[in-house]
Amino acid sequence: MTSEAFRNQALFLRNQLKGEGVFEIPTVKKQHVNVETVTLIGYDHVKAEETEFTHAIVHFFLDDYKFEVLWNNPEPRVKKLAQYRAVLTPQYSLYTEMLMALQLYNTFRNRWVGAYLQSQGITVIPTVCWGTPQSFWFCFDGLETGSIVAVSTLGVRTEKELFMHGYQEMIKRVKPETVICYGDPFKEMEGNIIAVDYAKTNGLSKWVDYICGEKKIPRNSNLIVKQCGYVLNEKGMGRASGQWKPKKEDDKRFLGKPGETKITTKDNGDTFITYIGKDGRATSERHNSTHGNPKKHFDPHEHDVIWQENGAPTLGPGRPVSEKNKFFSLKGVIKMNNGKFAKFEDLDDFRDSLLRGREIVFEYKGKEYGIFLFDDGIYVAQSYHDETEKVYQTPDEALEYTIDGTKIRDIITTVEIVHRSI
Repeated sequence: MTSEAFRNQALFLRNQLKGEGVFEIPTVKKQHVNVETVTLIGYDHVKAEETEFTHAIVHFFLDDYKFEVLWNNPEPRVKKLAQYRAVLTPQYSLYTEMLMALQLYNTFRNRWVGAYLQSQGITVIPTVCWGTPQSFWFCFDGLETGSIVAVSTLGVRTEKELFMHGYQEMIKRVKPETVICYGDPFKEMEGNIIAVDYAKTNGLSKWVDYICGEKKIPRNSNLIVKQCGYVLNEKGMGRASGQWKPKKEDDKRFLGKPGETKITTKDNGDTFITYIGKDGRATSERHNSTHGNPKKHFDPHEHDVIWQENGAPTLGPGRPVSEKNKFFSLKGVIKMNNGKFAKFEDLDDFRDSLLRGREIVFEYKGKEYGIFLFDDGIYVAQSYHDETEKVYQTPDEALEYTIDGTKIRDIITTVEIVHRSI
């Protein structure tokens, strides 16, 4: 290829799609999409010959490297994407620690790919991302007034004010017909919002593979669990690998000096024995309790600690501790007393704790109840009362468990937490 031929390539110039504003960001045209029911499927799980999920909308709430090919060479992917009802524009990350030039570049890529797919006959819904207010200069360009848009609230709880500032600016400028919200919307969010429950997943999600230690749970759903959002100095609207930092006092036990053993004792007598590996991260953890469910828990039992792509710890399936390993030297052990367990901030906090930590016990009206994730489902019951046990496949189904006429969903953020692993 000659130098002249190379510099005239469409994928080099990226100038074949009409843009707007000073940066000429391509416009994703407003399109009608039936959003009475919304099912999302991750781009990393679309198939060359789809038969089961053609009704789904393809999303990109994933690590950027999983869809870089759509920017580098989009044409071969068109046929595969055309099988689905619609496609969200790729959410190329706007990390707040990124230089503004890179945030602008990723906004351009978001819109360019969307406009290109529309030019190939695919129905497209723009995903809207923002960072600090400085990004408002360009991050809403290329969006037509009254469009259906998609946003995500996953991972933004600690920076709610920053998220809401951008969301309100988006509502003012774009005036979207509908907002598809991936994750629980904040009560302050205005507009016609359709919430998509990120926790309703099945074997489509690799994130759940890490959480559950197997390939296909929970069943009977078709969403991909990917945590995204932004945290200042840590990650943007997307996810940064290896950036996890414990935000709750209890979670600090997962990090330490290589070779350390940490014993954490709670006010209720629960004890965690956490083993720190050579890289300063926990490798396994022992729980000296049945958590009120002796049928499914051994005392003591142990979990491997699996580290997700974003650096966050997840407990693997529990297993009994062998007789020879029940006793160990206390030499060099770090003892911690962290008092009571923290209450759940919201339903996303509950879902995250259950999917990563597997074990939750709470008290309601003087009785204890347990919610446990096992390989064959999520078990909910009053402690030591097997006759009250019910098994569910997703956290949201488990939240429908009723106690004296009240659903767990309506009380889980206010009850006293007797145990939570994460």
